[in-house]
Amino acid sequence: MILGQEASPEALHNLRHKLGLDKPLSVQYFDWINDVIRGDLGNSVRDNRSVAQTIFKKIPITLELAFLGIIISIIIAIPAGIIAAVKKGTWFDYSGTLIALGGVSMPSFWVGIMLVYLFAVKLDILPPSGYVSPGEDLSENLKLMIMPSLSLGIRMAAVTMRMMRSSLLEVLQKDYIRTAEAKGLPRLTLIIKHAVRNSLISVVTVVGLQITAFLGGAVITETIFAIPGFGRLIVQSIFNRDFPMLQGSILIMSAMVIFVNILVDLSYSYLDPRIKIGGGNV
Repeated sequence: MILGQEASPEALHNLRHKLGLDKPLSVQYFDWINDVIRGDLGNSVRDNRSVAQTIFKKIPITLELAFLGIIISIIIAIPAGIIAAVKKGTWFDYSGTLIALGGVSMPSFWVGIMLVYLFAVKLDILPPSGYVSPGEDLSENLKLMIMPSLSLGIRMAAVTMRMMRSSLLEVLQKDYIRTAEAKGLPRLTLIIKHAVRNSLISVVTVVGLQITAFLGGAVITETIFAIPGFGRLIVQSIFNRDFPMLQGSILIMSAMVIFVNILVDLSYSYLDPRIKIGGGNV
């Protein structure tokens, strides 16, 4: 791919030696690990760009998409989950359950296509695709990011809403909640100040796990909406057979997932003071 179809055997041999492809696989692997430790992920076989520099230029775009999607999902899911739990067995609870099941069942790429059809084709109120940096034009950036963020956030909102409902229902059955209610603590204060906070540990866990789905969904969503982010870079690397770029992208994605899981674990001690980072419940 680098030298072209008409490359001579001598040129191929020299390039294989330069890239270290004439070494045993085990040696190639440890050479690659040594380079990764030094921050060198190699160069693209398509245009010789630095893999590390290219990836870190794309990551902020995907992080913006993920952040907006998470904000949308939380704004929808937390209030809906609380109301569904407080009004258990009512029409709101059943309606929320039905909507949540629909949200879980719809893949993000289908939601994205439907959003484009509705808001860009039929209503013509949002641009169908593209990307503008927020530093260049914040208003245009938000317009372009609304539909991609919704396509990712709707599914996460459905999962988070169901978890919020079930977790809050469980907490509301605890003895300390019934005791506080018997003492005459206002219902709203009881739910918001005591019950909701203790319900958030399960919700935060689900949100943290959904980050992985967000990164996977971004691969498809960025392709649909022509967003030049990290996910689209992975798709282009696959189509171009750019293995160094793909390998570096998967490595960074894995590191991001591990980092998010660590943050989720650290957040437990903030949400529940009984949990200490040093170990276990007190």
